[in-house]
Amino acid sequence: MEEFFEKNKKWIFIGLGVVAVGIVIVWVWKSKNEKDEFGALSFQSDIRPLFNQSDIDTMKSIGGFDLSNYEDVKTRSEDIYSRLSDKSMPCEGGWPGENIEKFKRWMDTGANP
Repeated sequence: MEEFFEKNKKWIFIGLGVVAVGIVIVWVWKSKNEKDEFGALSFQSDIRPLFNQSDIDTMKSIGGFDLSNYEDVKTRSEDIYSRLSDKSMPCEGGWPGENIEKFKRWMDTGANP
């Protein structure tokens, strides 16, 4: 075994290097392609589309804030999340769990505009 290692040491190290580079490439590719699941979300592209016009109009009239406005939603994000979680919001029925989790991730990753 020792003789085999000595004869093939160079190729063994090259093989290990190739495997290591492959692991890094897969990790980088995977992290870039999983933004929706694990990366920072934005209000404009990820959160705003979750609110329909009826939700927006209702909250403007009874809640006094605009669900289509980044600053309003960011300022009230904890309250909104609480209402989404207990299914008392939106008025037309609760969001699916994945949308509630998306809203929570948006909050937890900096509530980007």
